[in-house]
Amino acid sequence: MGHAVEAACRPFARSPSCPRVRARCVRCNDACRTGGSALADAKAIAGVRGVIARQCPCAAFGATNGLATVPGDYIPFAGSIGTCAAPKCDGTTPRIVDPATPNPAFPTFGDVSGGFEVVMAEGFAHVDAVTAEDDANNPIPAALVAFVMRNTQ
Repeated sequence: MGHAVEAACRPFARSPSCPRVRARCVRCNDACRTGGSALADAKAIAGVRGVIARQCPCAAFGATNGLATVPGDYIPFAGSIGTCAAPKCDGTTPRIVDPATPNPAFPTFGDVSGGFEVVMAEGFAHVDAVTAEDDANNPIPAALVAFVMRNTQ
């Protein structure tokens, strides 16, 4: 079992009556995601993922000659996560501002206040932006640093 799954289960692993706080255990010594607590563990893990999706701001980085050639390529992901509840987000701006009829190539994303921003590197292929020089032609390093600084303070 992966470390991420074990880490997600760990907060639910201690209780005076049973190692699964949110489960009615059939066998209280069963492993995470097994036995009588498997369903409760799955629900707890889904809940943690939901909290992360709602509370974490996201940034997407693409390259116009790469795999995601326009910002609209990120519509499915942006539409799959809830409104950002992180302190740096305003809590009301959605990840996609016009979700009912987004422009397929250049939608309006929530940007900083909505917790979803997209930065495209014009003329780069998908790996070029990572390996290229950190200069004015490559907007990704500066955007990534700004995103990290804004969301870790």
